[in-house]
Amino acid sequence: MKAIFTIKYTDEQIKMIEDLGYDVIVRNKFLNEEDYDCDVLHCFKTLTSENLHKFVNLKLVQLASIGFEHLPKEELLKTDIKISNQNGIYSKPIGEWIVYNILQIIKNDKKIIENQQLKKWEFIRDVDELDGKTLLFLGTGSIATEAAKRLSNFGVKIIGLNSNGRDMDFFDECYSLSDIDKFLHISDFIINVLPATDKTYNYINKDLLKKFKKGTNFINVSRGLVVNEDDLLWALREGIVKNACLDVFVNEPLDVSSPFWDMENVYISPHISWSSSKKMKEFLKTYMII
Repeated sequence: MKAIFTIKYTDEQIKMIEDLGYDVIVRNKFLNEEDYDCDVLHCFKTLTSENLHKFVNLKLVQLASIGFEHLPKEELLKTDIKISNQNGIYSKPIGEWIVYNILQIIKNDKKIIENQQLKKWEFIRDVDELDGKTLLFLGTGSIATEAAKRLSNFGVKIIGLNSNGRDMDFFDECYSLSDIDKFLHISDFIINVLPATDKTYNYINKDLLKKFKKGTNFINVSRGLVVNEDDLLWALREGIVKNACLDVFVNEPLDVSSPFWDMENVYISPHISWSSSKKMKEFLKTYMII
């Protein structure tokens, strides 16, 4: 089978795919005309409503992402093309990243690193502990579950909000997302893992942020489109949000002119919460089933 990759992997990793019987051709995000007869397309945003009709032999689209909001879903439903996302592959590393973000904030990691760079030996008083804190997860899928599993021994209260209030392992309490107003004013950390959909676009906006407990900490590892960034900036400046850890943004890479870069209470990472040396092993399983 002919497989077009628009995602860069090492030569060793590509050989692992070829050993499964695939003829792998690596491109950048732009395809050549002869690529459209491929059987498999491994990509992020390469497939569009404009070029879908060109793929005459396409059997599988293997996404490099969990989210699939960028796909031409209506057109794909009319075809026999299988769509495979990375659901579950990134859950453990992102779950760990959430724990890392929480500890960055609670232990005042920015100040510690700043002092090290300045070779400054200074006692830091603005350091806390997690015991007794309330963590609110917006979304209780596999990513949130992996985070909750790792956080459950920290002496915290873990509340999860999902579509219907169903109970989930490792959460102390679960409720419907429609009940969110009941928990915003009591949460010390609010972690967004909601997918980007029409319903969640700009979901976290000024109206919602006004209901946060003053000094709440916010973490976003899902999609930038779920958060109104101007409104989040306002909340950070007003002290409604004390600290924010942001791995995703509306526009990536984040523009150098963005005020987020210069804010002492913002931790920025370049959409790497998913990264892990172990992900290739899970990724290969997709290519073993077709």
